[in-house]
Amino acid sequence: MGGTLSIYAIHLTVITLLISCLDIDTLQLPYWLCVCGMWIMVLIISYLCHILIGKNRCLSLLLLGK
Repeated sequence: MGGTLSIYAIHLTVITLLISCLDIDTLQLPYWLCVCGMWIMVLIISYLCHILIGKNRCLSLLLLGK
């Protein structure tokens, strides 16, 4: 359970930083395109977290407790 919450916190932090850097109103894009972009960012972040946890034993212990 702690690992899932840790990964969720990483997602939330990175996505919040990306949203704060991008001003959606000035992009002049449809809302559905912005939502799709956010989903793509979540998928990329999930994949990168999966790779990092798989390769780094210390990070795996820290986040997943395994």
